[in-house]
Amino acid sequence: MDGFLGLGYARYCFFRLQRVYSKRLNTALVVELKGVLGLQKSREVSQVVASLIDGMWLRGSLDGGINKAYATKLIRSYLELELG
Repeated sequence: MDGFLGLGYARYCFFRLQRVYSKRLNTALVVELKGVLGLQKSREVSQVVASLIDGMWLRGSLDGGINKAYATKLIRSYLELELG
């Protein structure tokens, strides 16, 4: 039973850490983008960029590494599309 409780606690701690990371990333992106896109649009774009970043990390963990050049290219392409 102790192992089960420990696993639950570890998951809880991971969830809290992930939530803090997500909020910080979104806040940083919104701060940088809101002057150009406005507040609402910057929130939308930050959600997509954060999702792309998270997806690249997930894909990298499954594939044995992150292709940084490809990840950067995709995220920049999306930002250029949104920024016009």
